[in-house]
Amino acid sequence: MSSINNNAWLVVFNFYETITPASNYPSFLAGWRQLGKFVDTLDHYVGTQLQKNTNPNERFPYVNFAIFQGSDHKVMDDFINPGPELMAALIDAHGPPGHQVNFPGGYKEVATFDGLPIAPDLPPKLKSYFLMACFRPTDDGTADIESFEHTWQESTGAAFLKKNNTPDLHVGNIGLYRLFTPPGPPYMSFPYVIRCELNASQEGEMYAANQLLEQFKQVPVPHGFHRENAAIYRIDPDNVLMSPINHWD
Repeated sequence: MSSINNNAWLVVFNFYETITPASNYPSFLAGWRQLGKFVDTLDHYVGTQLQKNTNPNERFPYVNFAIFQGSDHKVMDDFINPGPELMAALIDAHGPPGHQVNFPGGYKEVATFDGLPIAPDLPPKLKSYFLMACFRPTDDGTADIESFEHTWQESTGAAFLKKNNTPDLHVGNIGLYRLFTPPGPPYMSFPYVIRCELNASQEGEMYAANQLLEQFKQVPVPHGFHRENAAIYRIDPDNVLMSPINHWD
């Protein structure tokens, strides 16, 4: 499985499906930045990178990749028992429940293709692209979780991506992230996410990356699972926020 012991860092993915601005802000991004000012005050927060979908027609136009440190209990509490200040900041930035549709979750990096840890993935790799895909067991109860994780490189299509590494498109390390926060309402988080770095800075290489994405979408998913999202994202350099408390040198 190429499992790793990367317990020092916790990852919060938040996949934004609808980005209707909250009433107090002219845009989704303005609200997101304001929320970032509050998150800056959390002692377990390290930094976040808002990543924009390279295809505006895909399901999730943005995904947030945030890093926290320390015990997972603090992140769990943020989800299960958010304090009044956090709730107020969330409603102010994103609107009341249902105003925006997003899929947040706290994750642990449980395996990487190369056997080397990825998180916290700092400093941000502004020239890279990131192919991300989300996986969820089907509702019929036939998912074999143990087998899915043990063979994750094949189960998720990560091995397919690595086999398509070429001089024109470098496929970097790939991480498997397992959800540890509640999977059910109100969050409906994805139980598994993979994140693959692609070095595709030239126009021709971006074409190759899109071709690889379309081929990846055709890779079969194991019985009992379905893939809910597969898209290529790039970090927006104007929307990288680092904690003033936990500096990254």
